[in-house]
Parts: sequence; structure tokens; C-alpha cells
Amino acid sequence: MPTKDEQLASSRGNFRGSGVVGAWAYFEERYGRAAVHGVVTAITPELRALVAPNSANLGFLPTKLYSYPLVGAIVRAMINVVRPADEDTFIRELAQAGMDRTLTTVNRLMLHYMVTPERYAARAQQIWSLYHDSGVVTVLPSKSNEYRVQLSDWPSHDAVVCRLCLEARRRSLEYMGAVITEARREKCQSWGHDVCTHLFSWSSLGGKVR
Repeated sequence: MPTKDEQLASSRGNFRGSGVVGAWAYFEERYGRAAVHGVVTAITPELRALVAPNSANLGFLPTKLYSYPLVGAIVRAMINVVRPADEDTFIRELAQAGMDRTLTTVNRLMLHYMVTPERYAARAQQIWSLYHDSGVVTVLPSKSNEYRVQLSDWPSHDAVVCRLCLEARRRSLEYMGAVITEARREKCQSWGHDVCTHLFSWSSLGGKVR
């Protein structure tokens, strides 16, 4: 019988805990322990067995892998519990707050002053692989004020995880000073496409780190 750690991660298609623990911490700080327990109650018994409701960050550890369906189910449960006025805004705030808690102020300042969208694009696969165990990242041709990225070979796809990744990329570009005017999914496996494509546009660079 597989151990709990083995059950946490499917063969491929997993998020490293470091990519989401900050988001879970933000959710508890903003909505409280009662909301966290509401989230645990809302997920299926099979997934409930994989979390620790009485531990910080639902028991997620930064170094471990967690399946996309588990991460997606937790975020969907959060939405059902708190019923935000706008779901897209909630997911954006969750992803951004998670990144802000994961990266120190020094890290964010270094991104702002030392990294450009072009350098970010050149290291797209390496950065992605820090947080995911699958997915091939291809930076597509775009205008000088755009960043278009394609994700292929991305098993166990989950639409909520795709949206979290979109917002994480938006936040990364904001760290670099990009004043984002558009961030959207052009293609998504959940819509029947073979790949996912994210597009970002900005009006200028040089925005302040928020």
C-alpha cells in the first residue's frame, strides 16, 4: 500500500509545495481557521486524507510534490467557502499573495532592478521547473511589449492551476516593473486545446514594486 507521501504526488503533473504554501498562509490569515476547516470539509474524502487541517498550510511542505487535482480542488473549495464577488480577482490575489510570501523583499527588489522580461523569457523553462515536475515551456514570438508563452506536455492538467500559473507570471512581470494591461489565456487544455497559451501585455516598464 502506498505511503501518504507517495499518494500526494501522481506520476507526473505535480506542483512543488513551495509554489503554494504562501497562498495557503495568505488564505488563513485573511479568512481565518474556520474557513480553512470549511475548505477541508468541502473537498472529497479521498483528497481530505492527503491534507492536515490542524497544521499550518494544510500540512503542505515546500519540498514535497502535490498533484494538480489536489491543488485545484483546494482552490475551488476556497472559492465555495468564501464566495468572492469576483472569482478571477480572488485567484489573482491568492497567487500574488502567495508569491509575495515566498519571495523576500530583497528577492523582489533584485527582480525589479536586475531582471527584464527578456531575461525572464530566456530562463522560462528553468524557472518553471523549480515549481513543477512536468510541462514544456515555449516562449512564442510576440511584440516588444508582450510576453506569450506556451505550455505543452503538461499532464494532469487542472484549469484552476492554469489560472494560478497565469497570475503568478503576471506577478513576476510586475516585479520587473511591467505595468500590465492584459493577462489572459489564449488556449487551455480545459477548453479542448492540446496546449495552454498565456499572453501578457504591458504599457510600460518601470512600475514600482508593490
